[in-house]
Amino acid sequence: MFSNTDMLEFSEINSTVMIATKNYPELPNDMNWTKNEPMYCSSCTERNPNTQILDGNLSTFWVIPVLHDAWTILDLHSEHIISGITIFGWKSPQMIKTFYLQCSSSINGPWKNVTTQTCECLGSTDPKAPAFPQTFSNFTFRSQYIRLYIVDNHAGSYICFQGIQFHGADCQVINALTQCGLQTEVESFISKGINTWKKFLNLSLQQVDELVLDSESKSKLWELIYIGRNKMYPMKTLSWLVPPLTVTSAGETLPDFSVQSEPGVSELVQVYIPSK
Repeated sequence: MFSNTDMLEFSEINSTVMIATKNYPELPNDMNWTKNEPMYCSSCTERNPNTQILDGNLSTFWVIPVLHDAWTILDLHSEHIISGITIFGWKSPQMIKTFYLQCSSSINGPWKNVTTQTCECLGSTDPKAPAFPQTFSNFTFRSQYIRLYIVDNHAGSYICFQGIQFHGADCQVINALTQCGLQTEVESFISKGINTWKKFLNLSLQQVDELVLDSESKSKLWELIYIGRNKMYPMKTLSWLVPPLTVTSAGETLPDFSVQSEPGVSELVQVYIPSK
């Protein structure tokens, strides 16, 4: 997956792998990574749950009615390489200060520290103002399950902040490229923002032509994309959008007609004209 020059450091944390430091793009947040449930969150207020740190709205907060030692668990649904995290916060005693990123081979733990970081008390004092980003990127690890563990705040009476965003890449993308013999192109794909499975599956034929020169690798890659799309976007319904003529003269060209299905579906369909 990585060359010897890339694999500068390799150590096991259970089944979680620390790898050479990377500088990958931001990962789009998915609110399904966590839940407002005791299994996923140690503490929150009723109107300001932990899920709001993933909602993309930097005017909402996760409010934690404790002074220290709070956490939320994130299940990324597949193994990811994580190369950084951005914390969106504000200039307030309630702003988080020290935090750990922890990971595990199971959502139930045990949890091991990957990195310890400290947020400064920066930004606006107005909770309605845009949140202030602080990015931490001096680490890289591979895991599906991550726990954000907040140690303390800046001497406030509770803890609250607006959001987070990971930097990294879905290992499904890396594995697919490797399967096609394109392991040397992994960094190039990811640097172009193709760092999630959805972005990978949404590649067009023109983009594949531009990114891959070898015809055999190109064919394998397009086949994987087609198979992956059919799994992610299965065809459940098929109906006429513009139905064809039912009666016409022999030799006449039929006017255009079309069918529709669910968004994202890319399966091939065939139309049969029965003979008398």
